[in-house]
Amino acid sequence: MKKKMFFGLFLIMGGITNCVSIQDLINENALPAIEDGVLDLENRGITSFEGTENIPGHENIREVYLGFNKLTIIPIKIKGFENVEKLFLRDNEIRKMPGRWGGIRRTPSTIEGLENLKFLDLSKNKLIGMTEEIEGLENLQRLRLDDNMITTIPNNIQRLPNLQRLDLENNPIQPKNIGGITISAQKQIEQLQKNMNALRSANQPRLIIAY
Repeated sequence: MKKKMFFGLFLIMGGITNCVSIQDLINENALPAIEDGVLDLENRGITSFEGTENIPGHENIREVYLGFNKLTIIPIKIKGFENVEKLFLRDNEIRKMPGRWGGIRRTPSTIEGLENLKFLDLSKNKLIGMTEEIEGLENLQRLRLDDNMITTIPNNIQRLPNLQRLDLENNPIQPKNIGGITISAQKQIEQLQKNMNALRSANQPRLIIAY
């Protein structure tokens, strides 16, 4: 009993140092209330998405703030976030999106539970690239990947038909050598932006890539 109370005290004081899942917050009655469709879980030492489907009133959530935690991976399926339109994951330790494990491609081909997502903030993490699961986020309009460790421009970005802004600032994107010609990171980005906009109809918004 004392151990449980001590853990709860740590949550209240914001001094969490142990592994913490969303389910742990629920069990400790430390989950904040959803206000105007917003769930704020920033800076709580969270390491796992486990328990999202058990959040009371999760069907009413439209924005989730999970920045400044200790998440390292986005799971292949996030239950309970089906109506979420904005997901903020900045300042974590995320190294990879869900994808290949041991060389074997996982299914499904998207991150289940985020089909309505329009804004995804993955800035200030440790990403080195994007896996094919990002392609399933067809409603995504803005993707923040700035301040990561990405060295090559993710080609699967081209399969996001509604993307309007892509942030790639402060990534060590490397030049490409094609047929003996070196193409700078800036030129690669300009070409990607040009190619994607060329495929869009006159009624579709133009894509802007910030680098």
